[in-house]
Amino acid sequence: MNIEYGLITGKMTEKEILKVLNSKLKTFFLEMAGKEYDVYNSYSLDKTKNYGGISLNSKQIPWDYKYYYCFFHKYYGLGIEMYPNINDKGEQKFKNPDVIWNLYVGENDWYLKDKTTINESNPDIERFKKFFLQDLPFELVVVYEYEKGEERI
Repeated sequence: MNIEYGLITGKMTEKEILKVLNSKLKTFFLEMAGKEYDVYNSYSLDKTKNYGGISLNSKQIPWDYKYYYCFFHKYYGLGIEMYPNINDKGEQKFKNPDVIWNLYVGENDWYLKDKTTINESNPDIERFKKFFLQDLPFELVVVYEYEKGEERI
């Protein structure tokens, strides 16, 4: 299931939040995931420019930020994005005054197993989510859970 989390980080800086999340990614893929997924040189959320765009989902408003962070592991079937809860126009995406950053954790409908594309979600995703989201030095609140096939808001 794809979920948007709000991060309640208190006084933690953006750099400190990224350090925690990147450490979790690296540990999982280098030490806990199957070796067939150890295919990348780096396991971290990469800073990416936002090119905007308009969703077909009527619930979504246009989100313009200078950048956001993302990690996609196509062989594992996983996508993660960390982005501001308040856009450049001062609009709040999810109505929680304590949430400064949002964290999207999603899964693809396919993954690679033994060099074969499997057209279903990776069953190991739940183990990843449990590891990645536990014991964080900040609070997570679920701000939106997507139905299967629902476009992101």
